[in-house]
Amino acid sequence: MILNVMKLVRPPFLVLAMVCYVGVAYALPTFDDFFERQGAVMLIMNPVTGKIVRANRAAENFYGYAREDLKQMSIQDLNTLTPKQISKELALAREEKRNYFIFRHRLADGTTRKVAVHSLPYSFEGQSLLVSTIHDLSTGRHQEKDLQHYQRNLEELLVLQEKELQESHERQSLILVLAVFAQAILILFLFFDMVRRKQLQAELKQVATTLTNIMDASTEVAVIATDTDGVITQFNSGAQKLLGYSAEEIVGKETPLKFHLEKEVQARAQKLSECLKRPVEGFQVFIEKLENETSDDHRWHYLRKDGVSVPVFLIITPILDENQHKIGYLGVAQDVSELERSQQALIDARNQLSATLDTIPDLLFEVDHDGCILNFHTADISKLYLNPEQFLGKKVNEVLPESVSDVIFQAMAEARSTGTSHGLEYSLEIEGKTRYYEFSVAAKTNYKNEVVSFIFLSRDVTTRVLQSKELAEKDERLNLILSASKIGQWDWDIKNDVMLWDERSYTMLGYEPGAFKVDHDKWLSLLHPDDLYVSERLRAHLDKEEAYSVTYRLHSPEDNWVWIESQGQIVERDWEGNPRRMVGIHMDITDRKVSEDLLIKNEERLRTIFEILPIGVTLTDKHGQIVECNSASESLLGISREEHLARKYDAEQWKICRPDGTIMPPEEYASVRSLKNQETIKNQIMHVRHPGGCVWLSVSATPLNHPTYGLVVSYVDISDKREAEERLNLAASVFTYAREGIMITDSHARIVDVNEGFTQITGYDREEVLGKNPNILNSGCQSKEFYNLMWKSLFEKGHWTGEVWNRNKSGTVYPQMLTISTIKNSEGSTQNYLALFTDITSQKEQQKQLEHIAHYDALTELPNRSLLADRLQQAIFASQRHDSMFAVLFIDLDGFKQVNDQHGHEAGDELLVEVSNRMKTVLREEDTLARIGGDEFVVVLANLEDFNDCEMILGRLLESISEPIDVQGGTVGVTASIGVTFYPRDNVDAEILIRHADHAMYQAKQMGKNQYRYFEV
Repeated sequence: MILNVMKLVRPPFLVLAMVCYVGVAYALPTFDDFFERQGAVMLIMNPVTGKIVRANRAAENFYGYAREDLKQMSIQDLNTLTPKQISKELALAREEKRNYFIFRHRLADGTTRKVAVHSLPYSFEGQSLLVSTIHDLSTGRHQEKDLQHYQRNLEELLVLQEKELQESHERQSLILVLAVFAQAILILFLFFDMVRRKQLQAELKQVATTLTNIMDASTEVAVIATDTDGVITQFNSGAQKLLGYSAEEIVGKETPLKFHLEKEVQARAQKLSECLKRPVEGFQVFIEKLENETSDDHRWHYLRKDGVSVPVFLIITPILDENQHKIGYLGVAQDVSELERSQQALIDARNQLSATLDTIPDLLFEVDHDGCILNFHTADISKLYLNPEQFLGKKVNEVLPESVSDVIFQAMAEARSTGTSHGLEYSLEIEGKTRYYEFSVAAKTNYKNEVVSFIFLSRDVTTRVLQSKELAEKDERLNLILSASKIGQWDWDIKNDVMLWDERSYTMLGYEPGAFKVDHDKWLSLLHPDDLYVSERLRAHLDKEEAYSVTYRLHSPEDNWVWIESQGQIVERDWEGNPRRMVGIHMDITDRKVSEDLLIKNEERLRTIFEILPIGVTLTDKHGQIVECNSASESLLGISREEHLARKYDAEQWKICRPDGTIMPPEEYASVRSLKNQETIKNQIMHVRHPGGCVWLSVSATPLNHPTYGLVVSYVDISDKREAEERLNLAASVFTYAREGIMITDSHARIVDVNEGFTQITGYDREEVLGKNPNILNSGCQSKEFYNLMWKSLFEKGHWTGEVWNRNKSGTVYPQMLTISTIKNSEGSTQNYLALFTDITSQKEQQKQLEHIAHYDALTELPNRSLLADRLQQAIFASQRHDSMFAVLFIDLDGFKQVNDQHGHEAGDELLVEVSNRMKTVLREEDTLARIGGDEFVVVLANLEDFNDCEMILGRLLESISEPIDVQGGTVGVTASIGVTFYPRDNVDAEILIRHADHAMYQAKQMGKNQYRYFEV
């Protein structure tokens, strides 16, 4: 009988037990699932060693470490506080009765964040662990209030859970009692089943408690639950923080439609209606789903209580009871403002990088360790050696010539060991032409400083290489020309008296190359006694920079004399202007001299006169063909005698300009007109341009009655005169038209001339100041010592530059930027003083305005945060120097937002100005009142004798602020909450002092506002 009953009872019971177990298992998520999906940063740690056992995805994103790396670390690796600071924080938490601790954690990128750590014990697989939720406090100052609210919700949910479990336990007990009367064996079976159920309930309670704690500890995620009609039933602390509403205002009274923008709800309703082919409206827009939804379908904008729109990512899931019946909906929303800003910043950074790369004319490409080309960038894709599809993803030795790939691998090896590689070159045949390139390579590393790839910059240096080759070829041709012309080169180190001759300089004299060392004395010893004059020519060139082109004789080893034509020029001077190096050429002109000597014997007198003439002379025949010229003519016209003799007087090769710079046609030449009209032309000004430069000439032409010669033309160089005239004209123009004031005095400081700029700036006419001393402009703002130093600088350095204050004719004092220079005559004596000045009044005013804007609030004219930091730092220094005390007050107006909302921002601005003026009348002259933003002010009360010294000022501040204020035709009222801290009792830096005063002000607000509270050190 018993066996038959067991057979009848066991199957239904087992089925019921399995259904209940499966229902429980699927009704609640496992701890692992919740831990991984939680948006808050969570760590599981060993409480004894501090080692991190597990970390969720939010922790990985927050700290920047991979979870496997976090599991190799301990909490001490993240905490930046010293053991002493940690002990102090633990004691402070016990004193303030907080169940969380405030630490500073270091992230993977090296930055630190102020965090609140909320830890709960948790037993997992027989091991006692700590589940810690970490909240970033860096972005807000209301975390303490949030944590207290989380704790209250946690306790309420815990009581509710225990009550439900107790009721479940009573129901199960009743079932067990009834089962006892049914059958003893069934009682025994149910007894064992009950024991197991209790174990499961205990584990379920522990998991539920942990999940509840985790949920309430999360402040970064808003969780809103509704019933099936959309009425809100749960509103967690994250939702309160995000939306600004309390749970009492929302639960049971509102639907989520209250927080959503109407236009977004309408747009979603229209989209759903079109896709589902039926009308969708109201709360249904949140619970209806589409098959192919994207992430944009989960993006909404919440409208906070203060009217601010906040972008969120919203996920809505149904809530099912134990029978899988839908009893409501659960919405989880997360503020994505920072994410959107980060995404936009990333887009901007990518756009900037792309624009920057597009400005680089060179080719950039990335190669991995194996030589595989990963990506590339170029501003002109048409200049690539191959099309991108032919080389992307392939190794360099597969797509490039062997010589090029060898250079690439060599550069990679160098960059792998040193980090960079520069200067390696290669060449490629592109469209039948050889192109030359130069590499610059840098190793790309990951966060572990491991080389992951290489960045190559390939620069086209074809032009540079071709120019180098062309220059080498030109050098080679020049050497061949010099060798063929028997021209030797010499280089004289004047300071060390070392003269270097090349091989041809020795061989043209008959010596072996390098047969002796050459210096000035050695050169003189080789010189013919009758040619010692060239030493004077050399000295004249060194002292006066006269042209050095001489002809002389040098002794040869065969006891002969070799005629040498030598030309040279100074190419380097020292810092004092003394000649340091001179270079030149030697030319063997012995053969030419022999011929010339024969000619000289016949025409010595005429040639001597003709050649020594200081002016250029040219002779033509009756048809204008040049038949003779002297050396001066060659020098002035920039062409050799042979070139002269090859030209006619109206040849196209002449490049002659009028004085105004226009080209002079041949018919205007003095020579052409004189020969044509048979009249003498005198002193025609011509500007002649030739390969060696240009020259201004005064040209005269006279027709001749001679059987051979038809015309004689003479040239006088007037370049120096023309340049002097142009310099004088330029100086006169600068003096006349300069907008700066210019004043010239004699050596006794008497004004001899001023320009129009002087008159416009000072108001004095030129005739009013001539002969007077410049002290008529003195304002009296500078001391006698100032002018003494100015004159001392003029005497010692020859110039002085500085800022002075002068007075104009109307009596107005204004600032000048003044430069005075001493002008000396050829003997080195002071001849004049030149003063150049500009009125810098506008610059001064602009500088003053910029300094004011940088340090003062634009609305209230109070010091801003920047000037406050400086004043506060000065107060700290003064306190340390004089062993005195001062107080920092943080003032926040109560009710200011309501004034802005009801009366507008203009009324709010009027209120802030009036409150600022009232507070200034209460404070002392040595105190500092600053506005640091919105309705927040900071006061620094200096030189306090006692902590009670500021009591009267605090009372008067509260009283003055709370008095009614007339704005925009109406009367409004605000109060103030004030936080106070004292230095050096609160011995921290300026920033922390303000933060402590802010903390005390927050306490004053919590205590009811319109009062002050001291910061407890």
